[in-house]
Amino acid sequence: MNTYLSIKFNLNDKVVLLTGAGGHLVGEMSRSLAKAGMKIACCDFKLEMAEKTTKEIKDGGGEAIAIQVDVRNRADHERALNETLKAFGRLDCVLNGAGINAPTPFFEIPLDEWNDILAVQLTGTMLSCQIYGKHLVEQKSGSIINISSASAGPPLSKAFTYSVAKAGVKNLTQNLAREWGTSGVRVNALRPGFFPTEWSMQHFISPEREAAILGHTGMKRYGKPEELVGAVLWLFSDAASFVTGAEIAVDGQICLWHVGDSRGYHYRRQGLRRLTDDHTLAYCLNRSGRTDTGLAKELGERARFFASDVREPQTLQALIAKTLDWTGRLDVLVNNAGVSAWRPLAEIDEAFWQEMVDTNLKSVLFASQAATPYLKLGSSIINISSLAGKRGSANNSVYCATKFGVNGITQSLAKELGPLGIRVNAVCPVYITTDGLEEALGQSNSPTGGQDTKTYLANFAATQTALGTLPTAAQVAATCLFLASPEAGAITGQCINVDCGVMPQ
Repeated sequence: MNTYLSIKFNLNDKVVLLTGAGGHLVGEMSRSLAKAGMKIACCDFKLEMAEKTTKEIKDGGGEAIAIQVDVRNRADHERALNETLKAFGRLDCVLNGAGINAPTPFFEIPLDEWNDILAVQLTGTMLSCQIYGKHLVEQKSGSIINISSASAGPPLSKAFTYSVAKAGVKNLTQNLAREWGTSGVRVNALRPGFFPTEWSMQHFISPEREAAILGHTGMKRYGKPEELVGAVLWLFSDAASFVTGAEIAVDGQICLWHVGDSRGYHYRRQGLRRLTDDHTLAYCLNRSGRTDTGLAKELGERARFFASDVREPQTLQALIAKTLDWTGRLDVLVNNAGVSAWRPLAEIDEAFWQEMVDTNLKSVLFASQAATPYLKLGSSIINISSLAGKRGSANNSVYCATKFGVNGITQSLAKELGPLGIRVNAVCPVYITTDGLEEALGQSNSPTGGQDTKTYLANFAATQTALGTLPTAAQVAATCLFLASPEAGAITGQCINVDCGVMPQ
């Protein structure tokens, strides 16, 4: 593996405890995490299933122990923690994957079935977070992944109690991320789509239901267990150090039903440095009137600067042509050009509106249009959106409108381009300190309220984020690097927050 990636995603010698480790999906995660160098505590209600996964890990040269755990029982979790610490001396990560389900029609659900599913899916996750989470909070470091579901909301049919439980898991995840943000413990949820087992194919998925599922999945297929692993490796690694309270969908884009050598261009300085660190060709793009800042020269022969006006579709087409003339191929497009300014409704004129819409929104659509004919199976489009694309703010209606639009384009293109094997995602940062942001915050209509910019940003970080800090360009770049990588091969149509836990609040 490339040295940069080896460091960024390093999990060697970390200890992880997984519940449901004898199952179809968590068993695969357990084996894969062992291959990444982690030491594994395999917990399952059926000891023989945990032992089977443990044997497979050991046969592959890994370290693992098997522990019988009924996740509904607090004492079992306490015993599992003690056995893990006795075997490995530490605990760094937890994955809560134990679960049961039933296809019973709503009017026929017996109370025992309702209670059992909620007890395993939701109460079991809560108890796990209480016992293992307390240990992680006390040691001031750790990462927890709770397994949510595409059924967490809006719910899927034929899974009533399961959907209720998974909605609870999502909410629990976001609450704990907020509570533990300053403790050094991150809590996220993984939201798988359809990864059917033999049992689920028999009990849940008729030929008619399969046609409906695949018809509403951009990639037109079910997920494979190994396709969940990339997101798990990322969330447990330092590459996700600023990600908490997030629900990461790995679903081939089923969620929109309801609601390596890559090449890319136009991202900020930190992002391009990281792309070239991974032996990636980068193309530096700027708006008309801007000059080369020297970044292309700094990055060396693997980067070039092209001065372009992203507001003009024909200019974007010419840019793609220049890119292809240089390299003969295009694998990743990062749409990052943007402008920001605050202005109250009464002062918005057509020129202000048009400048921001053309730069922030129109450029995303037409750059994607120009690039798509040359993107192949496995290619990726990454749109830099904003947390403003998920919630409005005063005096910021035009900027928010453009970023909501970027998220809409992202989800629509994911559905349209999914069958071609092209993934489309967005990254939604909160404030990233740049010259442009400081200039915008210095305007009279900005939310600073008369404070100087540094004081405002410090207060915002302290009062509005779970982690008590703001993300850096490097951390946004690490998220883009993950989304551009094969490890994110089952992730599309997502608008991922890199916000230090602002949204859970």
